[in-house]
Amino acid sequence: MDILLIILLFLTVILLMIFLFHRNYNRKNRELRLLKTTISQLSLQLTDAISKLENYKQSEIKLENSLDVKQNELTNFALNIIQKNNFLEQMKIKVNEIKNITNEELTLKSLNELSLQINRHIAIDKNRKDFLIQIDEVHKGFFERLLVRYPNLTRKEMRLAA
Repeated sequence: MDILLIILLFLTVILLMIFLFHRNYNRKNRELRLLKTTISQLSLQLTDAISKLENYKQSEIKLENSLDVKQNELTNFALNIIQKNNFLEQMKIKVNEIKNITNEELTLKSLNELSLQINRHIAIDKNRKDFLIQIDEVHKGFFERLLVRYPNLTRKEMRLAA
């Protein structure tokens, strides 16, 4: 009878060990599946994040290129205005020279010449407006931000800031 009890106890211990091992095995399997699922989801999120980052980088490069082009256009436009201003200064000098001419026929001829040249380059106000539009286009809302920060600015001060 003792042997039977020992065998029964031994079998119970073995069954308990098998049960505990099986339960531990199933728990580890569940944890492993959960980890695999989590890794898979994280991998997809990482791939998506990398893709978005590459798209942002490409967008940034495009925007930088566009900004460079706009700034070059703005610089060229400003140089053009400077040239026109120099031209108008030369015209002022010529007008003063004409005033000193005593021969009326020469004066009329010179004045007609000057009038034609000035008419060709009279669009400076239009150029100034285009320049301000281009500045605002390159630097979105530049004038609006300037006025918000300094509400008492005059037009001349705004042009100078541009």
